[in-house]
Amino acid sequence: MLGISGPRNAPSETSSDSRTVPSDPLVGHIWKVTFFLGKMVLESAGASYLVALVAFAVNVGLIVVLGDHRWMDAVWIGPTFLMPAACAVAFAYLRRNYLSSCSYFAWVVPGLAFARGYLEVTRGSGDLPVWDTLFGSKCGSSECLYEAFFTVPLACGVVYSLASGWIQLKKTAMQA
Repeated sequence: MLGISGPRNAPSETSSDSRTVPSDPLVGHIWKVTFFLGKMVLESAGASYLVALVAFAVNVGLIVVLGDHRWMDAVWIGPTFLMPAACAVAFAYLRRNYLSSCSYFAWVVPGLAFARGYLEVTRGSGDLPVWDTLFGSKCGSSECLYEAFFTVPLACGVVYSLASGWIQLKKTAMQA
């Protein structure tokens, strides 16, 4: 795959592209952990930030079609996050044949980003209400960016992880 030596040939003395790979089993484990973490970060980025972008694009499309209604933001985006959740479930369903154990941890990277954003809001300016800044629909223009960059990707990552777990359970139940 793309000329990269994978964990399958790590324990051998030479790989297919004639580079010498140590026969130490620790190298194989380090490779597997590094591969898992890299795959988790990539899947987390797709499952949380890409899905969040799609959810906002769908929301903008609904605003164009239905008009600018404040209630739409409250129902579709925050504080209910129905649109991002629906997009995350759809993304998990579309990837149903490619789900792996990394899918269960798609919430980790946006969770760390959310923790940083939460600390920034609570330790930063004292006039920002935490609930409205991170979850509510009564935020100002710049405060809504906290919701867009931290809360919505976390919601997408959590729902994607739960949906991928449910899809995997259904798949194994149907195979048994």
